[in-house]
Amino acid sequence: MILKKKVAEYGLKKWKEIAIFLPGRIGKQCRERWYNNVDPNLNKEKWTIAEDLQLMELHSQYGNKWVQIQKMMPGRIDNDIKNRFNASLRKYKSFEQYLEANDKRRDKSKKKYYWRQHYELRNVNNSKRLPLNKQDQEFKDMAQQKIQMEVGSNLPPLKNDIIIEKQREMEEYKEFRKLKAKVREEKKIQKIREKVTRKRNALIC
Repeated sequence: MILKKKVAEYGLKKWKEIAIFLPGRIGKQCRERWYNNVDPNLNKEKWTIAEDLQLMELHSQYGNKWVQIQKMMPGRIDNDIKNRFNASLRKYKSFEQYLEANDKRRDKSKKKYYWRQHYELRNVNNSKRLPLNKQDQEFKDMAQQKIQMEVGSNLPPLKNDIIIEKQREMEEYKEFRKLKAKVREEKKIQKIREKVTRKRNALIC
């Protein structure tokens, strides 16, 4: 990127000289682009609980002076700090209220996660898929136990029993087909024997 190369060459003060190499841009645009998007020291990860608590404490001291707060939170730009506070933290009056809401949100997301895992496990074996091997079956049983421990035993049953029943029905059906084939073969052999005996009796007569 041209901006990175020229900042490494000219430093963080000669923005007018840097803008010469970027036609259509002025020094102010280059500086804002660097500090808001390109700077490798920027922290673009999700906001942590520690950062939220720090932001709440700094806001109680400095109010809406976002530039002043940004100096205390390296890696975060003032616009991100303002958006984070107004969108997520303004409604909480104390740290305890924020932590309580965060715990509820985590429990809710955990339940959603395990419910999603539960329904994915229920649909592991469709009619078009091969049966599970031993390793997959062990993983499925462990996941089912974990789900029931985390969420509770009120979940609807998994398809494990249904799969076993289907496999049993398939085995019984295969055995039935084999028996049916044997009966057909025996009937054919009996008919052939009857024909042979008839021809013998006709020749004797």
